[in-house]
Amino acid sequence: PQGHYQAAKACCEEAISLLTPLGAEGEVAIAHNNWGIAHSEEGLLDPALAHLMLAETMFEAQGNRRGQAKALHNQGEAYLRQEHWAEAGPLYEQSIAMALESGDEVGAARSRTSLAILLHQQGQHEAALDLHGAGFIDKRRMRQYEALCLDPLPEYSSGRIRELRDRHRVSQAVFAAILNTSLSTVRQWEIGEKRPSGPSPSC
Repeated sequence: PQGHYQAAKACCEEAISLLTPLGAEGEVAIAHNNWGIAHSEEGLLDPALAHLMLAETMFEAQGNRRGQAKALHNQGEAYLRQEHWAEAGPLYEQSIAMALESGDEVGAARSRTSLAILLHQQGQHEAALDLHGAGFIDKRRMRQYEALCLDPLPEYSSGRIRELRDRHRVSQAVFAAILNTSLSTVRQWEIGEKRPSGPSPSC
């Protein structure tokens, strides 16, 4: 979460090398899933998908539907970060169905929220309303989603982001928590290495 992606990936690689000879397939699948998340956070789509799809396959072979649902959700997240809407949507839908099948209500809610964000980014407000009406998005999430739809999203330069944070007198860590993003992402925004994307500008 702090942006130490190389360290995270090195830990995953070491875990896999230690666990594979022990036949600990469940833990190896989790390590591949986490490795894929680290790649995704870096914006590296292809290596992220390679690890996440391998994790999904391993979870499926073990009959771990909950793990498989998480891997599918994370594949959707990887595509969403790169604005590949068409690929992300079906993965979220599969993740929701599989999470519900395995009794993972929290996992299903997570994928529903991501699907609502995806629909917003595609300008499909009516579809999000349908999800809400069917009980897939709760009232709190729907209010958050509707707030996203009020105005066109503004552009934020590094200077404007720093000015906004200073005006509200919050640290980078608190600002990151408010926007549900990582501290390293806020730092990258403020030095101009990245620009806010996804739901962050709306928030």
